[in-house]
Amino acid sequence: GLQRIQQLEQSRIKPLEEVPDRECDFAPRFTEELHDREISEHEDIHLALKVEPVNDPTMEIEWFLNGHPVITGSRINKQYHFGFISLNILKAISEDSGTYVVRAKNALGEA
Repeated sequence: GLQRIQQLEQSRIKPLEEVPDRECDFAPRFTEELHDREISEHEDIHLALKVEPVNDPTMEIEWFLNGHPVITGSRINKQYHFGFISLNILKAISEDSGTYVVRAKNALGEA
């Protein structure tokens, strides 16, 4: 009785198979570049470019302003989806001026 029920229950429980993350076969590379721009104070800033490989689970994207990491907040938003990278800054202020650099890094290198 009880032993048979336990056997039936055990046969229905199957361990989850681990599905390996899709691994990429090359280091990141930008397929679009950032361009120099002049922005007026209180203007919105939208910086965008593309990177490959598109679906890399190990990809890390970092933005820098004058060599320092860009911190997100109420005015600053970073996005990375399906190879599209963007940095959006609302109502630019003088502290937002300078040189922006984006770095893409995965298990095989960085760009």
